[in-house]
Amino acid sequence: MNWDYRLILSLLIILLFSLLPYLNTLDGDLVHDDKFAILENPDISNQIDVASVFRNDFWGTPIQTPKSHKSYRPLTILSFKLNHYFHGFSPRGYHLINLLIHSLNSLLLFILSYSYIFKNDIQLSLSCASLFASHPIHTEAVAGVVGRAELLACLYRRRCW
Repeated sequence: MNWDYRLILSLLIILLFSLLPYLNTLDGDLVHDDKFAILENPDISNQIDVASVFRNDFWGTPIQTPKSHKSYRPLTILSFKLNHYFHGFSPRGYHLINLLIHSLNSLLLFILSYSYIFKNDIQLSLSCASLFASHPIHTEAVAGVVGRAELLACLYRRRCW
């Protein structure tokens, strides 16, 4: 990929399109499922037992117990643990990471569409990635901290391409 000024400008535009609609989430609180998945999840605040993340479900309940939801997302919980290590239970850090992952997903979509799907058509690639970056369907995944599971799944899918 030849990195001329049009590509760099396109990446900056996509970055703006992915950040601006969700900047207001940085001042948001932990709400609904965020409280259960982060504040009440013993796996998040336990700095010693990292292995428990792989034994418990998304909510910190041992996966073998009947009351477990069987929702197994250890990489998401590990990212929450990392957030907790740097930011404690301050919501701003959790929202910032979601925002950055969404931006990375949007930038990767542009690079993939430019390189493989639209074969060096910068206008189509920019349109596609800008629509993805600013589409309101991503609001729940970006604004809600537990939506990180979806953001990480999207990131993993894009990286596999």
